[in-house]
Amino acid sequence: MHCECVATNDEQEQEVDAAADRIATRFGGNAEGHALDLARLAVEQGSTAADAIAGLRLIGPASDELRQIEAGLMDIARDSGSTWRAIAEARSLGSQQAAQGRYKHLTGQIPPKAGARYTSLEDLVREITVETGADPVSVLDEAIVVAAALGIRVERDKPTPLTATQARQIEDQVAASTIQ
Repeated sequence: MHCECVATNDEQEQEVDAAADRIATRFGGNAEGHALDLARLAVEQGSTAADAIAGLRLIGPASDELRQIEAGLMDIARDSGSTWRAIAEARSLGSQQAAQGRYKHLTGQIPPKAGARYTSLEDLVREITVETGADPVSVLDEAIVVAAALGIRVERDKPTPLTATQARQIEDQVAASTIQ
């Protein structure tokens, strides 16, 4: 695989590679590079629907990269004597416990829960807010944007039912955005 990212199957891997190749070819990037850099090129220099779709295909791998970066920075901070409170403040998390929980989530010490965890978008937002200590309004706004990108119609004042697959897709992207 060209792009340094994780794909769940051969078809997805081929789509990500094709997206990376398209962006690198059009904008002078490196298809062997990081998904985050390539997605950024698509935003900064893209002008067509195909550019946007190619960039969107790289969002999952870019999110994975951000999670790895965040965990690495937390490791360095802790190894260098920083407290969990300082890390929580730097990440705008509500408490040192939230920072520790976030680290455990990032490093896989708290495995993702399997199955249909959430019956609605609102349940998902509530859980992400608890796990990350992020602002609930920001999480809801991001979840609505991600849901819309996935073709899920959301109305703010009405519960939005989700399938297990939809919940996982939204959770992955929204949780990743809360680490930025």
